[in-house]
Amino acid sequence: MASALDRYGVLWQQQPAWTLLDTAFASSRFLPLWHYWRTHLQRPHMLHCVALLSSSAAATLQQELQQAGTGNSPQAVLAAKLAAQCYALRPGFHRLLLDSGQLSLTLCVGDTEQCLGELELQAQWVCAQDSALQWEKWQLKALARVCSRDAQVEFPAEHGPSAADLHAAGFVTVTAPANAGQTARFAPHWKLRHRRYASSAPQPVEPRCAVIGAGLAGASVARALATRGWQVDVYEQGASPAAGASGLPAGLVVPHHSNDDSPRSRMSRAGVRLMLDHAQRHLQHGQDWCRSGALEMQLDSPATALRFSPADWSCPGETKLQDQAWARGLAQPQATLWHEHAAWIKPAQLVRAWLNHPRIRFLGLSQVQALETHTEADAQATSGNARWSLLDGDGQVLGHADHVVFANARGCIDLIRALPDAAAPVALVPGLLEKLDAMQILHGSLSLGRCASAQDPEHFPPCAVNGHGSFLSGIPSPDGWSWYTGSTFEPDAERATDVEAAQASNFHKLSELLPRAAAALTPQFTSGQAQVWSATRCVSHDRLPLVGPVIDAEHPTLWISAAMGARGLSFSALCAEMLVALMAHEPQVMESSLTKGLHSQRLQRRLH
Repeated sequence: MASALDRYGVLWQQQPAWTLLDTAFASSRFLPLWHYWRTHLQRPHMLHCVALLSSSAAATLQQELQQAGTGNSPQAVLAAKLAAQCYALRPGFHRLLLDSGQLSLTLCVGDTEQCLGELELQAQWVCAQDSALQWEKWQLKALARVCSRDAQVEFPAEHGPSAADLHAAGFVTVTAPANAGQTARFAPHWKLRHRRYASSAPQPVEPRCAVIGAGLAGASVARALATRGWQVDVYEQGASPAAGASGLPAGLVVPHHSNDDSPRSRMSRAGVRLMLDHAQRHLQHGQDWCRSGALEMQLDSPATALRFSPADWSCPGETKLQDQAWARGLAQPQATLWHEHAAWIKPAQLVRAWLNHPRIRFLGLSQVQALETHTEADAQATSGNARWSLLDGDGQVLGHADHVVFANARGCIDLIRALPDAAAPVALVPGLLEKLDAMQILHGSLSLGRCASAQDPEHFPPCAVNGHGSFLSGIPSPDGWSWYTGSTFEPDAERATDVEAAQASNFHKLSELLPRAAAALTPQFTSGQAQVWSATRCVSHDRLPLVGPVIDAEHPTLWISAAMGARGLSFSALCAEMLVALMAHEPQVMESSLTKGLHSQRLQRRLH
């Protein structure tokens, strides 16, 4: 193992980022690599490890790591940290962020060949020694697709691929150290596709990005870029971060459930995992967030078709309701789901924590009204090689950037519409404007009030509850303990201003969701003590975020991450990882088939 690590250290010197693919994950390989990277003086700023593992191996991984995590050795400490994140590893891809996000481990659970086909990455090193694959002709071609030019691949010493199959897939054999197995280098004699990451335009030494919008979408992108060494300016028309819908006093991060495990459900689990990790690292538990779990009331469709085990993401909730005073009298107690991995979070606190980074500059009261592009000569003369200038309403330059990310909901539409005239010959992604125009504004109103204490087991549940609206109680606030319920989804702006109607709607939903809680809070609603918080959200044509390039170019520099709707807490961190992977040419966070479902070019992809 030491010799392999030494070879890694030689290859990754002076590299800003390095990607390794392991076709059969083993903690005995990963933990030494993690420790070696941490202590290496010339380590890459970012290390991406992508590992394939079978479902059976994933089921025992957490226990294996917990056993390895006993003791005080450096690797034991790392094993314990990793074990805490290796929960509920269902078939699919799972992105784990380690060491403040500078090391990403993507565990790809399931059939090895299927997982290999779902990968989007360009690896510099591949460990293929312990794979279940036989490395026949078509498997080698699938491997070649995820290798960068000159990538090193270690195959088994015995029963490895034939020289003819290696050559046909673009590999050449190289002399390997003793006991290193069969080593090959990806050196195809043909020209790679222009969109292969390996041939992408090089980034500036310190790339600068402008993010327009300082809500969950924008702040998550800014933090992900800053973690990778980018300089980021965040422009916000309000005076402070989270001035819009992300200023929600408290929200629920919970996976979407469907009995057929739809793509939306799988995406939401990937997003929830990332969000819980960010909350754990950046927020104070019990004050800014709480991993309380969540009970989902399925009043329209009883959960009779559930097939999850109690150790998984979601399971029938009857056992959670036993001997609970607040649950007595529920109309359909059998129509419940228990989500173990769910939490309440104060979004504004998370936004501020994400923006609290030395490479991020927050620019409040800065309303970007236009973008101006430069030729290469103009850029060198006027803006330090930056491609874009951001202008206010008077045409004054607010700042410059190599890349721009639109994370300002419908506010991006006018800016993007002006691009063809102001930045010709920019070609927009086909269908993007139509999708943006189809975004719907939904006004949401949340009812809130005060609790006498942190817990009231007679009337209020000790966990978050979701269903027709949601209910949170015992949330610390400056004025004491608070409860929150709602919210409404009102497309009509005039009706959205009717506070009494919003309160009545939220109370009606609460009465259906939790009759005892509604009865206990009736005096606050009838006396006018209950308050209302409201904001607007944007949803796309298919109720999924829009993430990816704005311009249809070989090397795009304009990007979008928007339309989170009511699931900003579940999707924002996921969309940030996906977008930054596109911008920085990194491994994608999810399976290719799921990534396409969020991509800004998804309409174009369907047409072709």
